[in-house]
Amino acid sequence: QSISINNILNIDAGVHVLLKKLDDGNRVYLNVSYNGALNASGVSGNPVVFKSSATDPEKAYWGHIRFEQVYKDSTLTYCEISHAEIAISIGWNSGDSVTINNCTITHNNLGVNSEGSSPTISSNTIKDNNSPFNITGGAPVISGNSFTENANKIELTSTKASFTNNTVENNSATGIY
Repeated sequence: QSISINNILNIDAGVHVLLKKLDDGNRVYLNVSYNGALNASGVSGNPVVFKSSATDPEKAYWGHIRFEQVYKDSTLTYCEISHAEIAISIGWNSGDSVTINNCTITHNNLGVNSEGSSPTISSNTIKDNNSPFNITGGAPVISGNSFTENANKIELTSTKASFTNNTVENNSATGIY
């Protein structure tokens, strides 16, 4: 089941967005596209939370937050995103319109996936995901993040990414590929 965001959606600090698996086992996906924008504006100590509605969910319980061909700026600030198949997915032709900062991305199958886009991803905690990061193409700015206790390595493929001042430690697989 896909929920399309084709206008500007602003989510205030303290809001919890609870996502569930449908009765038929399908996941719920949030898709931001074309004229849409998602601005989740938490503050320190009062984040916007995207999580499963289940009491004790497994990783990949719900789908993803996906930005696809987005032309308006979208920002996720002080958000907690957990138990998703892919916490944040940034698709082709989204340019540099997506900014993710000061978020906690944990207990997901894949933390952040970016394909052919150039988001700014800074000062986030990316912890205890099966795969923390998969970047293909584009020229994203990735700085000041903490990658810890993830099962797999960080993947940067055919990209001109700027990867600076990040901490990568205590992950099961070694380093950056």
